[in-house]
Amino acid sequence: MTTAERDAVSGQAVTRDAIQVPHDTHTAVAHWYGDFRDHQGFDSSWNIPGATSSSAVMVSISELGIVNGQLVPVQGLASCQVHNVVPSQDRVQVRGLVGWDSDLNLRLHFIVVA
Repeated sequence: MTTAERDAVSGQAVTRDAIQVPHDTHTAVAHWYGDFRDHQGFDSSWNIPGATSSSAVMVSISELGIVNGQLVPVQGLASCQVHNVVPSQDRVQVRGLVGWDSDLNLRLHFIVVA
């Protein structure tokens, strides 16, 4: 049994090696974020100029809270999940789930590789 398999059985997070994708000077990377309020399942569409159906788009989600007077991502009590990410021309559709019974302040971060 490998270390990764042993960790998976023990409930520990499994660490895997990522492969870096070579890029050239024509590759554009953009970082966007958007705040919203929701709970349970959500299906939202975001204006992301420069996105295309062939873009690689990564999205993360977190709750928002006030820390030292600033609205920032926090590890709250709700479980938050991104299920589907579908890029199209200047738009990205995101479907996910927020494990809470009332609306929470949330933030999506988008990394777009065009």
